[in-house]
Amino acid sequence: MVKLLLFFFVSLLSFFPLIAQVNFNSVKNFLENSAFQSGEVLKYEVSYGIIKGGVAELNLDVVNQGGDWFYYSRAVAQTAGVAAKLFTIYDVYDSFFSIDDGLPIRATRNIREEKYLKYNEILFRRSDSTLFSLLSGQKKIPAETLDVLSAFYFARRYLFKEVVNIGDTIHLLTYFDDKLYDINIALEKKELIRTKFGKINVLKFSPVIDGKLFTEKNQMEVWFTNDLNFIPILIRIDLPLSKINCQLIDYTGLKSKKSELNFR
Repeated sequence: MVKLLLFFFVSLLSFFPLIAQVNFNSVKNFLENSAFQSGEVLKYEVSYGIIKGGVAELNLDVVNQGGDWFYYSRAVAQTAGVAAKLFTIYDVYDSFFSIDDGLPIRATRNIREEKYLKYNEILFRRSDSTLFSLLSGQKKIPAETLDVLSAFYFARRYLFKEVVNIGDTIHLLTYFDDKLYDINIALEKKELIRTKFGKINVLKFSPVIDGKLFTEKNQMEVWFTNDLNFIPILIRIDLPLSKINCQLIDYTGLKSKKSELNFR
């Protein structure tokens, strides 16, 4: 069960906003970024019912690669609490992506789950719309394909601004674990929820994923702050006997000074 908890948290990184197959020409010239900045840190806790299963952290920085400056994001998910005594899970994702348009140049995945180890590195070649995977070689991909982390920031920067009315849907295409996945997420409602930070205005989305983990509406629900930052506050996944919750427990370095969270 602990492995399931951590898998679903990593799925958060790789399923809910992720790689966008959108009309990129309509957004690529809109370079203003009000959603995030270097120094942002988001911390989450994963639980199954009342049992703490793991923690995760997403960090964003700006680094120099080959003489150019890029955003660099790292996400780490690991077991915690009682679960850490039963299983050792330590999963790390890294992504380098353009400050200008959000497209990635390199992404890595480094997985340690008990004795299972897996490492992969992806290099994106925009000149011919291909990527190179250390594990599977060169592949032709849609020109706007992103990795799981750059897509998370891409969605916050561009896509959620376009979702205004209840029922609006974003179509997503993500490259994860050497495969492309089709995803649709729909805006279900705008509401006020109670969190450890107080009452927060949020946008509630429900992914519908063809033939994959979440095939029915409301099996997975995600709440984002209804502000310019679009921070995921809570992710809830329904299982037969209980629910998996992944909730924000701490944050620093938010970009928008008008954030719903920025009151303390």
